[in-house]
Amino acid sequence: MRRPSFQFYPADWAGNTNLRRCTHAEKGVWVDILCLMHDNKHEYGVLRWPLAEIGQAVGCELKVLHSLAAKEVLKGSDEQVHEFVYVPRTGGKDGDPVTLIETQAGPLWYSSRMVRDEYIRQHRGGATRFTKAKPKAAPKPPFGDGSSSSSSSSSSSSSASASASASASASASASASASASASAVGSMKRCRSNWSTGFGHAGIADILARSAFAPHGEE
Repeated sequence: MRRPSFQFYPADWAGNTNLRRCTHAEKGVWVDILCLMHDNKHEYGVLRWPLAEIGQAVGCELKVLHSLAAKEVLKGSDEQVHEFVYVPRTGGKDGDPVTLIETQAGPLWYSSRMVRDEYIRQHRGGATRFTKAKPKAAPKPPFGDGSSSSSSSSSSSSSASASASASASASASASASASASASAVGSMKRCRSNWSTGFGHAGIADILARSAFAPHGEE
């Protein structure tokens, strides 16, 4: 897959002593050359072109390219190319030297930073957005060391117990309400029955008082 961009380090650009010796025109030409090297899919950061063709591609005079090469910004040669060795450093210690550019006949021009970064990307950045990463398998239960499982199960048990208690309380409240309602209905029925009986007794007494059995003269 063709990469749409390359990394740019402003601090390194501003602090590089070789670039600080270059004119603004030379720096602009160097950026154009970096873009050409980035587009090389077969050898990233490398151009196997004669210097004259590079100048033609970026539209600059040949003396500008010679100046970049003399200031060791543009590395390589049209004739004999010397090797470029990279020494990786990890944990404050130097590793085994790695030859990134072999000694060989030109033409070959390159950016040492691009070639080095490409080597690091290939050996340390195996899963970047430009390469397909292998999908990770989903973890299978139980997860973790078991502590989370036990805590979750205990919390589930506590929740179940709380729900059961709440249900029992609700049932007891419903039973109490039903008993109270039944008692109230019974009381109302008894009151109604007593009232009817009392009224009936009073009516009979009044009738007897006014009947023929009552003493004469009281009517």
